[in-house]
Amino acid sequence: MLNRTVSPAHPDVHVIEQAAQPANNILVGAYCRVSTDLEVQKTSLDVQMMAYERIINNHPGWVLAGIYADKGLSGTSVNRRTEFLRMIADAKAGKLNYIMVKSVSRFARNTVDLLRYVRELKQIGVNVYFEKERIDTGTGSSEFLLSLFGAAAQEEIISLSNNMKVGRRMRYAQGQVQWTHIYGYAPGWKIVPEEAEVIRRIFTLYLSGKSLPAICDTLNGDGIPVATGKGLWESHTVACMLWNEKYAGHCLMQKTYIKDPIKHERVSNRGTVVRQYFMRNHHDPIVPDEIWEAAKLVLTMKGRMRGATQYPFYGILHCPYCGANMVRFHHCKGDFFWTCGGNKPGTVRETRSDCPPFAIHESDLLGALKNAGLPLEYWALKQEVTSISFPQGDWNHLLATPVDAPDSPRLLPISYDSPSNSPLPAITQAPYEWHLIRGNETQMTTFINEVPISQNTAHQMLKRISLIQDKVRHLSILPPESYEADVPRVGKRENVKKGAASE
Repeated sequence: MLNRTVSPAHPDVHVIEQAAQPANNILVGAYCRVSTDLEVQKTSLDVQMMAYERIINNHPGWVLAGIYADKGLSGTSVNRRTEFLRMIADAKAGKLNYIMVKSVSRFARNTVDLLRYVRELKQIGVNVYFEKERIDTGTGSSEFLLSLFGAAAQEEIISLSNNMKVGRRMRYAQGQVQWTHIYGYAPGWKIVPEEAEVIRRIFTLYLSGKSLPAICDTLNGDGIPVATGKGLWESHTVACMLWNEKYAGHCLMQKTYIKDPIKHERVSNRGTVVRQYFMRNHHDPIVPDEIWEAAKLVLTMKGRMRGATQYPFYGILHCPYCGANMVRFHHCKGDFFWTCGGNKPGTVRETRSDCPPFAIHESDLLGALKNAGLPLEYWALKQEVTSISFPQGDWNHLLATPVDAPDSPRLLPISYDSPSNSPLPAITQAPYEWHLIRGNETQMTTFINEVPISQNTAHQMLKRISLIQDKVRHLSILPPESYEADVPRVGKRENVKKGAASE
């Protein structure tokens, strides 16, 4: 303790004197940590605490200021180690003069954190003693040695993390699913009835045409609690539930992965950076598989991040020339149009099919469905119609193939603008040019649909077609499969009792 007095000879001079200190004034603390909640490590933690309590109390001139212990926490970060942070705060508050730790790896497995906190403690006069390495931060060479041991501790945890990842992924490849808490299920994949009813209600509302915000308003208005019991239903939460394959009884393993074991940075496994495993019929479903597939397809069709929304006709509206799924695009203000996606079997997206360019107004399509008394929502429409098409070159009606009578198409009257007013002129034959040579002059005529067109008009028309084709070519088309081809299916588990927990 410091005493401040004023000099009697010089009033402007303050005299600071070191007060007399008692013999036992060294306040010593100890830090202990174990990384898991296993019973063996709990015993180890108790042994460490008792040992440091005995050592400090039996050491002359030392006073036990506290033992700080973190249980079941990794040493790669200090964010969740509350006792460690409390020890640093006590040291800065003057409650500690010296700290004892079993080893460098117990103090921190992150070299940056290790050196940072050692330096902070050293600046306020608090040294740390690492028992295993016999390093006292009060010595001159301590930081160099700490850097070496800290790097070794960090590499050890990275190696351990990699080994654990290998073991976990081997279990995934064998179809062993790791249990994680999910709304609607209890441990052992047992269905929770009251939560399952909420999930079925969400799927029903969404497939009946309700938007995600409207579903949230309905659930919040009825006072239905969320999974955590706190807060309100959000659109993102409902979308994740609709997309989650576990409600259909399946399991997709490794949706996320740890990118950096030191920072504990968990990222989404988009693009299948880490191999995923998809297991069908792993446990009892809450909703039928076809309901989940339909909800997932609707979510994808409404995904604006894919470049263009495809709701509700993708997979139902087919090209009359090649039978491929038609796609939706926005050419100008006001209306949307549908045209051939150019992805018939045997071709890729970048290679356009040989179908002539055409387009159909979505407003006309919706009007035809209303006149026929058919629903405009995807799921309800899918219950009555397997596909919708129209004859080649005929713009006056649509053909709808009913579900119950696939051999008896239903005629849906539809009005359509003349091809000249269409964003894609109805070209039923490939354009070609005819050159007439007269002496030194060459006269060129362009034929579209076997009709000669002036050169300027033909140039504008072909340029217009090319621009629209380029625009349609870059549309985002829904994938034909539910998941990437790189995702292996690890099989079904018919022989395993459903509801059993995976080890």
